[in-house]
Amino acid sequence: LAASAPRPPGTLGVEVQALTPAVASLTGATRGVVVTWVENSGAAEGGLMVGDVIEAADGRPITTPRHWDVLTA
Repeated sequence: LAASAPRPPGTLGVEVQALTPAVASLTGATRGVVVTWVENSGAAEGGLMVGDVIEAADGRPITTPRHWDVLTA
C-alpha cells in the first residue's frame, strides 16, 4: 500500500542518488545527482528520465542528493 500511495502535494515525484565515478565517466558529468525514479507527472512529461544527471537546479549547482533535497524542498 505504501509503495502505491500518492506523493504529497508539492513534491516533484523524482528520486535521485549520488553521481558515481562510473556514471560520471559515461556521461561526462563532473557534478550532480542521478535520477533513479520518475513519477508519471510533470517531471516525466517534461522529459526527465531515469538515468539523467541533474547538475543544477534554478541555476545552482547540485553536489549531493541531500543538496538536491534542500534545493527542491
